[in-house]
Amino acid sequence: MRIIQIVVCFASVALLMACANSKKKNIPKLNGIHITTDGMFTEQAWGKAKQIEMNTYNKLLLFQTDSFLYVGVRNIEKIARYVDVYINSDSLGLLNLHASMQLGERKLEGNWNDTIPTWHWGNNNQWTANIVSVNTKKNNLPFLETINTYEGFEFKISKRKIGNTEIALRIEINDFMGEATSIIFPDGLLDYDLKNWYVVKF
Repeated sequence: MRIIQIVVCFASVALLMACANSKKKNIPKLNGIHITTDGMFTEQAWGKAKQIEMNTYNKLLLFQTDSFLYVGVRNIEKIARYVDVYINSDSLGLLNLHASMQLGERKLEGNWNDTIPTWHWGNNNQWTANIVSVNTKKNNLPFLETINTYEGFEFKISKRKIGNTEIALRIEINDFMGEATSIIFPDGLLDYDLKNWYVVKF
């Protein structure tokens, strides 16, 4: 009986270690890839990226070059979405990168939420992404018909900014109109517990 208990104990520890390690993922290095960050996901640019299905209609795509981390959030719904990327590392601390009709960045500390600390738009130092742009001023059209076509958001983030061999990621995708359910990766986490975030290793 004692031997069985020991075996079960070791098996449980091994399983826990496997689960922990499964959240730490290397991503492909694809030097020579050119991304225009226009929100259109071409096969040439993103075809060899690591792809993670967040749900039926939304994918997270990840790859790196020597100089940059690329984060793609692709959406095939007929819903206008915007994206918040949360990045945490030992050297960087916790940052919130936002892409919608403008770009913005916040350093997060203490008790933070969607509005605290406040946003300072256009302060995207050492990173960029596409934005959503309006193509008409007609007020009688659905919002989706007033903006230029895009398939999601392409983030290009300098590794000099990240400064680590590993980071933790959290992605939150919301509807401009506030009508559709938010999409959160990993695992629909509503809390901000860093130990549950997706760890990317370079």
